[in-house]
Amino acid sequence: VAFDQMWARAEQRGEVPPGIARSLVAEAISAPVVQRWLVNGEPVNSALADAVVDEVALPLLRAHGAKV
Repeated sequence: VAFDQMWARAEQRGEVPPGIARSLVAEAISAPVVQRWLVNGEPVNSALADAVVDEVALPLLRAHGAKV
């Protein structure tokens, strides 16, 4: 639910194209965090969050028409 709300706000601001919330792109962006936390049992810290944004989220979103 929190991710859906985040994507909805980004859509309303015109930062991402409609439909990203329920897309494979959105799943791929959250996958490294889920992997670290649930699968590996390692902490999710700000360094990981920064890396996911820079190396996963921004490139994927830009490739799919986002204005980020």
